[in-house]
Amino acid sequence: MLDDFYHDRLIIDDPFTNRVKRVTTSLLLFLIAFMVAHLVHQLLLDGIANILMYNTKFLFNKVSVSPNETKYWGTFRVIAIYITPIIVCLIISLLILRTLVNLGESVRRYRLVLMWFHLAFFSVFIVQLCTVPFGQGSFSSDFYQGISILFSWLRVPDVVGYVLAIIGVVIALFWGVFMGNEVLRFSYSSRLINVKTGKRYIVRLLLFWPMILAIPIVFFLFYPKVNLFHLLYIGSILCIAIGALLRYNVDMTSVACNKADLANRWSWDYLLVFLGLVFFIKMYWS
Repeated sequence: MLDDFYHDRLIIDDPFTNRVKRVTTSLLLFLIAFMVAHLVHQLLLDGIANILMYNTKFLFNKVSVSPNETKYWGTFRVIAIYITPIIVCLIISLLILRTLVNLGESVRRYRLVLMWFHLAFFSVFIVQLCTVPFGQGSFSSDFYQGISILFSWLRVPDVVGYVLAIIGVVIALFWGVFMGNEVLRFSYSSRLINVKTGKRYIVRLLLFWPMILAIPIVFFLFYPKVNLFHLLYIGSILCIAIGALLRYNVDMTSVACNKADLANRWSWDYLLVFLGLVFFIKMYWS
């Protein structure tokens, strides 16, 4: 009987306006978290390069470090400038994840904010892994950043870069499996997330569709200076969403939620923060 109920197609009665509000809230939180995570990464890179007495040109798209001649560089300097910011972003994401775990079943508005900041900082690490084969040795490419620069300096065989890219995609998919229940905590119905159809619906609503909508927004927001790295942040979180969707094709476990429906609101405060960040970036770093 339970098996029949679980595999039955659930009829989801969710007004269109509520769907729009939930998707918009998640979309705005992603855009805010994405810009903050990217800025933190760039600021760390710029700061370390300045400490090591290099000249820098700071832009939202990319930090240019000079001089470029080999005699001014060494392995320690390459790692310090280009790898340390990635590691710091990964540590920040894991610290946020630890906070989420320590919250237990408590579901508050700030938990949704923390989840998106965790995903944004984690995506910095994933994108760096996945772009190594496209940036290694391609000095004029958008992908020539971070790990690609280190691998070019060390002359690591190209095949290692492809292996790292595959590992990055696999990690993203498994992270979706791991983070799926965190997304379900923001469901507006406990009954909904006790069936596979309902679980996939919540993941699509709060994770998948916001990322799809973010693609044209990020593209036009920073056009014509849009960097392919920007779009790959979205791609990495899409992989996480796909991992969660794949999990809930078979997963029958139930998840606790308080049905507060925290994303079901017109998030004018998030919109103002988002517009403020865009203005700040356009004024000073574009």
